Amino acid sequence: MEQYKDYEKKLDEIRAIPDRLVKTPYYPVDVFIQEARNLQQWIQQDRDKLIAAGIPANLIDDLTARANALLVAQGDWIGEYKTRSEAQAHWNEKAPEAFDFRDRLIHACRYAYRNNPEILGWVSYIAEDNGNADMLEDLHNISVLGKKNPEPLKAIGFDMTQLDRTAQLAVELGEVLAKANGETQSDQTAKMIRDKAYTYLKEAMDEIQDCGKYLFWRDEERLKGYSSAYRREMYRKTREAKEAREGEEETGEVAEP
Repeated sequence: MEQYKDYEKKLDEIRAIPDRLVKTPYYPVDVFIQEARNLQQWIQQDRDKLIAAGIPANLIDDLTARANALLVAQGDWIGEYKTRSEAQAHWNEKAPEAFDFRDRLIHACRYAYRNNPEILGWVSYIAEDNGNADMLEDLHNISVLGKKNPEPLKAIGFDMTQLDRTAQLAVELGEVLAKANGETQSDQTAKMIRDKAYTYLKEAMDEIQDCGKYLFWRDEERLKGYSSAYRREMYRKTREAKEAREGEEETGEVAEP
């Protein structure tokens, strides 16, 4: 697809943008992409004037490719964000069961090793903290401790297969927690690439729009195509809401919704 070809073609330039210059989208990315496409169409009529005023021809021609690159980068980021949200829901579902399982294992170990002060001290140490990451570490440590010292557990009728389940649960939920916390490298990379792709497109749009505002400052018909319709609408709604509040304060009446 053309979007993916443009993304691959522009990826090196996008990555090269210094982190300190990266901007975060301040209104919906899909709206911003559509406004870039609208601008691309709008400026064709003014192409020669823009070039004569200092806008490079290749920048005008590059808008579509930059918009396509942002579209793909946004899709990648949304995919990572959805994965994180799903992981959080999975963690919320499984964590209470895991905490309870950890507590039951510690309870069994305290009884099994009650006559061994050294091992009992390790059990008490494992049981000290109660955070999410601590719980996962506890599961791993209990599995290791139990497998190294199996006889007291067997003597109380403990199901030794639980130790394998404990170790596996620690690994599985560890991956879930990492995704839920957004700690995976792919997640952080997707977010940064999306923001850089946005910055890359915004730089081009800002330069073209500023030039258009300079050229058509007395031509309202052409000028309107060089500003954000979304921002104009947001400004209109904000202004109307402010005027409505001021009217309520003056009359003491509340405007109908």
